[in-house]
Formats: sequence, C-alpha cells, structure tokens
Amino acid sequence: MKVIIFGTGNYYRLSKRYIDMEQVTCFVDNDLDKAGTFLDGKVIVAPEDADYNECDYVLVLVMRYQDILKQLFRIGVAEDKIKLYSDLDDLFKVKPKIYSENQTYDFKQWTNGRQEKKVMLVCHELTRNGVSVVLMHVARILKKMGYRPLMTALLEGELIEELGENGIDYIPQINMLYGGKLFTELIQEMEFVIVGTIGIADVARRIAHTDVPIVWWIHESNNKDFHDFPLVIRDNVHYYAGGKRGVECFKRHYSRMPIEKMLYCLPDNLVKKNAGNHVFRIGIIGLIYPRKAQDIFVEAVKKIPDDKKKGISFEIVGKYLEPVIDLDKVLRDSPEIKYIGEMSQNELSSYFAALDLLVCPSRDDPMPVVVTQAMQYGIPCIVSDQVGQSEYIIDGINGFVFPSEDAESLKDKITYCIDNKNILKNIGAGARKIYERYFSENAMEESLCKVISRIRN
Repeated sequence: MKVIIFGTGNYYRLSKRYIDMEQVTCFVDNDLDKAGTFLDGKVIVAPEDADYNECDYVLVLVMRYQDILKQLFRIGVAEDKIKLYSDLDDLFKVKPKIYSENQTYDFKQWTNGRQEKKVMLVCHELTRNGVSVVLMHVARILKKMGYRPLMTALLEGELIEELGENGIDYIPQINMLYGGKLFTELIQEMEFVIVGTIGIADVARRIAHTDVPIVWWIHESNNKDFHDFPLVIRDNVHYYAGGKRGVECFKRHYSRMPIEKMLYCLPDNLVKKNAGNHVFRIGIIGLIYPRKAQDIFVEAVKKIPDDKKKGISFEIVGKYLEPVIDLDKVLRDSPEIKYIGEMSQNELSSYFAALDLLVCPSRDDPMPVVVTQAMQYGIPCIVSDQVGQSEYIIDGINGFVFPSEDAESLKDKITYCIDNKNILKNIGAGARKIYERYFSENAMEESLCKVISRIRN
C-alpha cells in the first residue's frame, strides 16, 4: 500500500508513531516554502505536484480538513481515495490503549476483563473546561450506579490526573482513531454513549452509525455553533440540553426534533467560609474574553461612587485569552480592581472560602460551572439574563439578575449588595438550595435514571 500524507504539522507529529514510513511516498503541504525539503526521509511537494495516480490513499492530517477535501477534489483525487486523520487505523497498525487503575490495556483486554455494563463519555479534550469536568462527574455517578464508565477525548490534558484519582478509565486521545474499525468495535461493547458538546459532531456522526444509543448532551446556546456543526438525525440519537437556553436554541434549528433538559452535577464539597475577613470581596471568574464580558464588570465598578468602594476588593480571576479589556490600563486606572490570574481547582476552592459575592455578566453562558460552584458554597451571585442559572434565580431572594450588557444595572445590583451586606447570608442560603435541588449528585442520578429508561424504550 502506498500513501501520500497531506499535512506536516501538529497532527502529523501526533500520529507519526503509528505510521509505517515505508508505505509513504511523499508529503503534501500548502506551505510552498516547504516544497522540495524533506521530512523523516520523504520529500514535501506542493499539492498540484504530487502524483496521486501512484498512491492508494491520500491521508489528510489537518484538523480543519474541509477546505483540503475541496482542494483535492478540484485536483481530481477521487473521494474514496481520501482518508482523514480519524481513519488512521484503517491504514496502519494503530494500537491505542485504555488507562485503568494505573494499568494500560488494549481494547479487547479491557472489554473482556470488565463484567459491568459499559458506558463511553466523549468530549473534545481532557482539560478542566466546563464540559469535560461535568462529564467526569457524570462518570462518577454512573460508576456509583454499577456501570463501567470510559472517558474519551480528541485531545489529552490536565484532567487525566483527576480521572485517575476518581478511578475513571480513559483513552487520552482518540482524534487519530475514532473513524476506524477498532474504535467501532469498542463502541459496540457499550450500553450507550454520552457525547458532550456540538463541536465534536463528526465523532457523534461516526458513532451513531453503530446503532448504539447516543445521548448527545448539548451545552451550547448560540446559533453559530448549530450552524457550523449540523447534528446527526438518527433513531438511536437522543438529544439533551444542559439548560433552558440550550433547549431554546436547539428548537430554533430543529423545531420538530424532541429534546429534553438534563442538568449537570457537582460533588458537594462545601467549604467553610473564612471568618474575620474585613475586606468585602467581589469576584468575576472565568477565561478573559468577550463572551464572559469582563468589560461590563469593569465599567460597572467604575460607575460605583468612590465612597462605596472603601473596604471592597473587586477581583478578576482567570486566564487572559482574548482582548476584551486592556488589563494593564484597568489595573492602573482602577486600583480597587485586582487581577488574580488563573487558578487550579484546589486554589479555586480556597478562593471561594473568602469570596462574598460572585458576578457573572456573560453575554452568552448556557450554564457556567463557576456559578453553580458559588451557589454550592452559599455565595450570592449576580448574573446576566444570558446566564443559564438565571432561570432559577428569583431576583433579590436567592440571587440577582440584570439585563446583559447593562453596566448601569449591574452597578446598581453590586451597590445594593454593598449597602445591604446583612441580607446576603440569607440570599446565599437560597443559592445553596438551587444547587441542592438542581445540581446535586442526587439530582443527577435521578436524571440519569430517566435518561436510561428513555433510550431503552
């Protein structure tokens, strides 16, 4: 078998350990500066200069491959001659491993050695992003219910350590094999599969054709995601959304398709509030980029009268991702605002112990984990009406809601809390009740029982 590889970047580096270079005739790359150079002993040529008649397959090792496919079709390469990175084990002897209890197993060893009913949970990466974290907690509940959960993701990350601590089996990287025969055989051993997020629609599409029940758990609530990633319509695919906003957005695009609501859970790690803290701490937590609206928070803080800011610490927590505020200028012009940076989960737990008020002014946030964490810890929350938890908040009773983008209204809510600190303990207790009713492990187990009953019928 002769193979031309299209792409010489990260996806080639990730997959090269599986590739038999004796079968590779050349590389193809759109970077014309690479033409005529060599990589791992094979020449790199421009797409138009490769002899596609002399190969059996073209293996595309580019993440966003859609434009590459169009380019190959224009050149005259037949569709059945093209393989994607996810088909790697159709061409080469890929031997992926499952990590379980500090041991590694191949797929057959794992399936033959586990007597429990098996469930796979798929996300885009094993990092501490919201979807991956809540899928891990679902895996914990499924294990408690007697299932053997297996977490999988396109890319690995820092969540692997927590999976090991929680006794959750995992495959750290399936981006090179989810379209192949081995992965299909593994899927067919599952009672059902839970797919998190719209963004891995291609994975869901491949899995759905096995006829194993798919629970597609959608957490997005913006039209662009639904436009960019068309959903799979098959009888074995069952749709769930992580809140009312997700349901509404789904219905705008798939009005005739049924969808249910399924909220995530967080373990009940109630922290003891720090006593004797004389500084009133107000925090906004999350990646710093436009969707999270740190600019609205800063604008609101600037509008608060100076005499109200005495003894108040306004804190921005999170990794700087995209420009939404000029952070240096904000810190220079507004000394009452502090930047704390990114935190680990342990650090965040300690931070919540000293936090008095959480602000989440997001422009679009289906059900942010950080708000649920604050509610779990009995911390009052001010959220925009574009934040998912707003559907459970009664303004002034168990939290506060303001119109998205309205810095003046947010300023009024923050000022009210500063002026009425004596009532915040009761409002925090009300927030805690929201967590217990909708986001606790007991609530999640009840939801999963209903889901399992639905997909079996």
